[in-house]
Order: sequence, then structure tokens, then C-alpha cells
Amino acid sequence: MKRTSIVTIVLTLVANAAFAQSRPPYGGTWCGVGVIPTNDQRQVYGVIQAECTYACPSFWNWHDSHPFGNWGIDSYYGSRHDINQFAGWASYNPYCDEHPGNPEWNSCTSDMSLWGNSSYYNDGPNYRTQSSSGEHAYGEIMVWLPTNEDDGCAPYDGIEMDAMGGTIDLWELDPILADDYVTSLTVPGGSAIISCDRWNCNGATSWQSVSNSQVAALFRYLFGNTCFWQDGKGCT
Repeated sequence: MKRTSIVTIVLTLVANAAFAQSRPPYGGTWCGVGVIPTNDQRQVYGVIQAECTYACPSFWNWHDSHPFGNWGIDSYYGSRHDINQFAGWASYNPYCDEHPGNPEWNSCTSDMSLWGNSSYYNDGPNYRTQSSSGEHAYGEIMVWLPTNEDDGCAPYDGIEMDAMGGTIDLWELDPILADDYVTSLTVPGGSAIISCDRWNCNGATSWQSVSNSQVAALFRYLFGNTCFWQDGKGCT
């Protein structure tokens, strides 16, 4: 009965936006568990028409690398940033003779005559097969679970935690001009049994394959980045 009671509490808190924030919703002692969505084994094989406006080099966006670009993600877990949220394959841009800061995707595959060389393409029939591996996070929310100073996070050892799924939007990022929308994916939620001691909790859901007519990847959720919060001390 104790296990069921704790599980019910946790799932209720995860569903409550007040408990999914960077600080506890009110004073007391808390076990904060980060819920972190990640992706791996990324592929882009469909027609992409995002970075097709200017030839390279671009007067308007001198350090952008048309037609290549880094892709960010907007989701329930956070907004898009110029990091490896949906990392590409091109650490060297063959069209612009440039080394971008993050591995990029060809973001304009709608017209082969525009860029000419099929080796610039991502993945698909008659194209060079390019995929991107390596697990990368694209956001985080913190779920706060009430506890006491003596036990810390330990009472939550062995419980099942849920991660909320939903739609993610992929964007081709531009440092000066507006970002370009690429596509959306619906990523299911997941659940996992977490292991906790007084100071830390860890766990991971199973990988799930998600795709549409343009992109595909594996997705899962990690539970970690634990914060044992005490009033007057913050995270310890």
C-alpha cells in the first residue's frame, strides 16, 4: 500500500505544473528530480525547405552557413537553443567551406539544382546516407517531491515515475534572421522505475522510435540531476 500511495503522489505532482519548475513551489524540504528528454540515431530523409532563401555566403547573415543549419527543438520541456538539441551530421559544411559550431543538417533539399551536389544531402534514395548518433538532451523540467531532512530522496526509491509526451517542433536556427520552421513530431511519454538514495535519483525510460515523412529518431526520458532542497540551503 505504501508503494501505491507514493506512486499516486508522484504522478499527481508530475501532472501539476506548479511542481514542475526550477524551485520548489513553497517552503520546506524537497527532493527535486529532473525529467530530461533526449534523442539519438537521428535521420533526415524527406524534403526540407527551410534554409533556401539566400545563397552562400550570405550578406544578410554572414556567419550562417546556407543551406546548412543547426536545428533546435521547442517542446513542453523547454525552448529551442543553439546547442545539440537535434544534432546533425555535418561538422564541416562542404558548400560554404566552413566549420560550424554544432553539427548541422542540410536544411534545403527541395531543389537539387539549387545546391547541385548530392553529397550535400542528408539521407534518402540516390543520396548519400547521413545520420547522426549520440544521445543529446533538448530540455528539462524539475519535479519536486516532498520529503524530510533525515530521509532526503530515499523514500522515493523504487517508485515508477512518468514523463509527459507531446509535440516537439524542429526549427532551423538563424543567429540574426528569424528561425525557420522545419517539421513537428509527436513523441510519446514514458515511465521508469527510479533508484534513489538520500541525495540522488536515477532512471531512464525505454527508447521509442518516432518518425514522420521527413525525419526519424529514437527518444527516451532520463530521470536525474537530483536536488535535495532545504530551506536556507538550496540544493545540496
